[in-house]
Amino acid sequence: MSVKSWVLLLLFVILASLIECTRENGTSETLILVHAVFRHGDRTPDEFGRYPNDPYKNDSYFPTGSGELTDRGKRREYSVGKSLRKRYNKFLGDLYTPDIVEAWSSDRNRTKMSLQLVLAGLFPPSKEQMWETDLNWQPIPFHTNPLTQDMLFFGILCPSYTQYTSEYENSTKIQRQLQQHSEDFKYISEKSGLNAKSYQDMFLLYSCLTTEQEYGLILPEWTKNVYPQPLQDLTIKGYQAETATTEMRRITSGTLLKKIVDNIEAKVDNQMPLKNRKIYLYSGHEFNIAHLLHTLEVFEPHIPPYGSYILFELHKIDNVTGFKIYYQDYSSVQPKLLKLPACDEFCPLKKFVSYVEEYFPEKDACKLRT
Repeated sequence: MSVKSWVLLLLFVILASLIECTRENGTSETLILVHAVFRHGDRTPDEFGRYPNDPYKNDSYFPTGSGELTDRGKRREYSVGKSLRKRYNKFLGDLYTPDIVEAWSSDRNRTKMSLQLVLAGLFPPSKEQMWETDLNWQPIPFHTNPLTQDMLFFGILCPSYTQYTSEYENSTKIQRQLQQHSEDFKYISEKSGLNAKSYQDMFLLYSCLTTEQEYGLILPEWTKNVYPQPLQDLTIKGYQAETATTEMRRITSGTLLKKIVDNIEAKVDNQMPLKNRKIYLYSGHEFNIAHLLHTLEVFEPHIPPYGSYILFELHKIDNVTGFKIYYQDYSSVQPKLLKLPACDEFCPLKKFVSYVEEYFPEKDACKLRT
């Protein structure tokens, strides 16, 4: 091959790489709208998850507080915002205006703080928006609902969901699965003081031990027999049990999926006030990520890490409007492009809606069945 041919080949490879980088970084001219669902940052142990024999159950974690973001967690969420800024810089533009973004958080301090940090990294003030010379930050509003009314993030608190999970956990199938771990449950109950008998019990204990270890505390000797395994695997199995039926998926993920679809259809129809909307942010918990991945049937066994996020990118390609869905679990540098079972990696909007609409919640879905 001649020198000229080698040069042309090299230029072609570089150009192809740049095009692919542009496509993967979400700055393509085809991008219309983004929804980002993310987990909060690293936190201290939560009072809700402590067990009776926990040697640290009376710790206040002063001055941070229980269940609150650590400094590492704050840095992590700020970096999520910066990563989103890098990915969507051209799409979002330099100037923040209130109509560009709509942000939601669950009503927990750690998710609200995480959302503020993501917004800080995503929308640093432009030169003309600097209001304090030594503070590279601008206030951006966000929304929450009370926990007991929050179908977006906390449908698991619904009376009907409790009813569904109780019926499922008491089914012959699940009781047989749980019976396989009877010795683990017995051991954990004796050592922890818990009446351990469900996947939810395992999740709470795993979360408590993980956050205590991350905080630098020495775990009791007995935990070596069950932590991280089998507690981790039992927690992961719990995600499947929590989204096992259509009714359960409607409550855990349906409201969020319907909100995404409603927002997109309004955007496509050019309805005000969504004309200039470019991104939606949802600050939630690891179970929100796991439940959503399960509902979309793309879950791979794992516990979604701090700062993990799912991106729903709406594109218009060759006159077809549809989704590219990415997941960042930090197993790779860039978020991974997901493929839904019923779609290609680019999923046309109508096909996506037909795939998820069975999970849209029915009216009064949260109420007890009679």
